[in-house]
Amino acid sequence: MDSSEFLKNNITIVHGTNDEFILPKKQQFIYELDKLSTKGVKNIEYEGTHKVENQIFRELQLKYWT
Repeated sequence: MDSSEFLKNNITIVHGTNDEFILPKKQQFIYELDKLSTKGVKNIEYEGTHKVENQIFRELQLKYWT
């Protein structure tokens, strides 16, 4: 399996719209996400900060693991 196939099947980036760790470099973060999406990396953005609420994990399980 090459690296693009691994990325396509195994990585989802989950981040909040107001993530305090991302905000200082938001433009760079979005640029990197765009590059990764061409390799099949999934991106989920939710309304909130760095803290991921349980509801997000429940939704992820339904979308990606069942």
